[in-house]
Amino acid sequence: MKLIKDYTYRFHNYTLPSPEKCFELEDGDETYIKRWITNGKINGKLKDVFEWIEKKYLSNKEELEKTDKKNMKR
Repeated sequence: MKLIKDYTYRFHNYTLPSPEKCFELEDGDETYIKRWITNGKINGKLKDVFEWIEKKYLSNKEELEKTDKKNMKR
């Protein structure tokens, strides 16, 4: 995921959307968070999404090794 293009501008002007709308999905994101995506948009609270990713993927070293971008380049 990456921040929306005008995040800094909107942050400084107090016009940010909800946290879930501050991010854009990137290729491969759905591999990890498909249960939290509907029609290309994040459909849950970001806190819950990140906690789920941390528990499911970051705590499982073998799963990370399969999908780590550094390993994919080899």
